[in-house]
Amino acid sequence: MKRQGMTINEAAHEWVREFNAIQWGIIDKLMALDPDEWHEVTVKSVGDRVYCYESGKCGEITAYDVETEMYTVQLDNGDEVQIEESDMEADNYTTLPMWGTMWSFGDSADDWWLSDGNGIRIMSQCGFRIYEHEEFGYFFGIDGAGYDFYEAHWIPLYKARGLRWHDERTEISDESIRDQLQYVGGKEYVDLIEKIISLDVDETLNVGGYYGGCLNKNMVKAIEQSQKFSIVQRHEKVMEMNGHYNDNDYYVITREVR
Repeated sequence: MKRQGMTINEAAHEWVREFNAIQWGIIDKLMALDPDEWHEVTVKSVGDRVYCYESGKCGEITAYDVETEMYTVQLDNGDEVQIEESDMEADNYTTLPMWGTMWSFGDSADDWWLSDGNGIRIMSQCGFRIYEHEEFGYFFGIDGAGYDFYEAHWIPLYKARGLRWHDERTEISDESIRDQLQYVGGKEYVDLIEKIISLDVDETLNVGGYYGGCLNKNMVKAIEQSQKFSIVQRHEKVMEMNGHYNDNDYYVITREVR
């Protein structure tokens, strides 16, 4: 599945396309037919709104201690309390998530990850509400609308799932490469660096010899280490107008990924 040049956003889209999409209304009708077979298993996470039994007040979870399994809740009246999960309930307005589509995994390996260990907690922390049916397994949805689900939910879940379908070089920013090249080359390389950064994928730039410009060893090494660009040295014989051949040594810089 891993493909050269694939960004993490593209990889997350590839993964999500494998899921089974189910309309919210279908799940709602199935739950109404057999309510006892459906259970929400979402684990409360930082940022969730909850109702605290003892105080009788609502608030927001601000921290969770893994060792003690205690939650810190900032109540709406300004008080802060530490309680166990059994001492509160989610302050949800609806039985099902807000968004009109829910999903189930298309691969049994993903279902196994969800049910094993901390899968449900991790997925809950990525902003999903999760439901389990006694016969049909897990279904999940997003309790939100009007923002980028991939940035907020799917990409964090892709990372938490431990998937590595994307080309990790695409996570290196051009800005960081520019800064590194400028640090190594100094002011004299500013214009050349901008030409390098502006290259499209598979586009090349020739530097040195008859093409003009030059690169010192430190700059060559910095370009090699950038991971997004390749650089090779070329040597050729060029015939002058007088019929004589002269050496032309230069570098070819190629952008490999965006």
